[in-house]
Amino acid sequence: MWVLDEDDRIALATDAVGDRLRCDSDELIGVRVTSVGNDDPLSRCAAHLTPPPGRGDTGLLIVPWSGPECPNAAHGLVECAAFLSWPTEPGRSLTIGWIGPSDRFPQYPSQTHDPSWQASIELQRHLRIWMDEDRRIHDPIIAGDSDAIRRMRRQLEIAGRIRDDTLITAPAGFPSERLAQRLHQLSTPAGSNDANQPAIEPMETIDGGLMDLELLEAVAAPLISHLTGEGRPIATVVLRGLEETPPDVQQRVDQWKDLFGQRLRLIAILDRRHKGSADVIEPLMQRLCGLVIDVPSLADRPDDVPMVATALLESRRSGGNIIAERFNRDGQDALVRYPWPGDIGELDDAVRFAAGIGSQTVLTREHLPLAVRSYRPPSAEADAMGDIDLDATLHQIERRLIEEAVAAADGNRSEAARRLGISRARLLRRLESQSDGDTGATKSDDDLSTPSE
Repeated sequence: MWVLDEDDRIALATDAVGDRLRCDSDELIGVRVTSVGNDDPLSRCAAHLTPPPGRGDTGLLIVPWSGPECPNAAHGLVECAAFLSWPTEPGRSLTIGWIGPSDRFPQYPSQTHDPSWQASIELQRHLRIWMDEDRRIHDPIIAGDSDAIRRMRRQLEIAGRIRDDTLITAPAGFPSERLAQRLHQLSTPAGSNDANQPAIEPMETIDGGLMDLELLEAVAAPLISHLTGEGRPIATVVLRGLEETPPDVQQRVDQWKDLFGQRLRLIAILDRRHKGSADVIEPLMQRLCGLVIDVPSLADRPDDVPMVATALLESRRSGGNIIAERFNRDGQDALVRYPWPGDIGELDDAVRFAAGIGSQTVLTREHLPLAVRSYRPPSAEADAMGDIDLDATLHQIERRLIEEAVAAADGNRSEAARRLGISRARLLRRLESQSDGDTGATKSDDDLSTPSE
């Protein structure tokens, strides 16, 4: 059994909980629970104790247990986690949780028929499974189950093991520098017996689009000084905006690679829109062609959007500043429909916006930014219609209305003008204009009835 306080921090954890999570239960006290956890091992353990969405609204909530299995579990039964909460104020509750086989909970699995709630539970379960499988690389920005994102995570893992020069190609709006930081952490030695080899490998980020040689030398001076020290130290330089980096700056980075070799690892970030057209010097591109991490866009993996949004929302909840727990089905559908031209950055902004204005635990489509909630995919009919000449179309409509009004007035233009709600002089001007050049007309002006005044 465990108890969570109003801030979702563990106030009590029995020894049985510690044994199940394979950690010291006393060390869990005070740890804040969140579905996505963080790099801290205790936080990852505590993530399995996170209550499901909807606590305090539906009484006792029972979900499949996502943590380590019990070796003595009865065959054919599902291990469940039960949560009982007492709301103290909107968005805050005291919660008791415990684990047991499904035969102890008659409410499971039909305790709720809300498909949106069930989908949210499934998303959280997938997040925790992914965290356990990829503990060193889990991050909301690369969450998802699609083949494309799985392949990218595999590329990241390989690059972290090899510790070699790496090129990251990503869509606009993706936080590539954050991914480079994750790669840096993956390949940094956890410790060293060499006093001259720090446990944390230094890293310097260079914004290529803002650099000239003089500024580059100043920014990189501490890193170069570190590399020239004793003990063959290592370091990483991240070159952001490779497509905007001046050639002389690229040449200097290439010279540093010649000087320090594998001790200086280069991680270059390239906007995918410029892949194949970026002006990159040949020696530098040859260094970067070995390891490439190709980040798929959200538009190419729409089925991952709900999981990414859930992970981003959970990350914000871990800060304790919001009460929102999940998006309902309508909100998730709106997230999936939107093409996300700004990729993860735009999605993160949308989640922050929705969580900021929402005063409930469940976020809906109406909480999303206007551009997202009002978006409708282009229809096949609109695509087939092609371009429209607005002026010509309006001209044809006006010509048809004037013809019909004159015909209804038996050729009396004064009466036709009255029917159209315009003056006779304006009607005569429009007739003259149409007679001078009406490419959309189906009749000549001579076909209009002659005036009978």
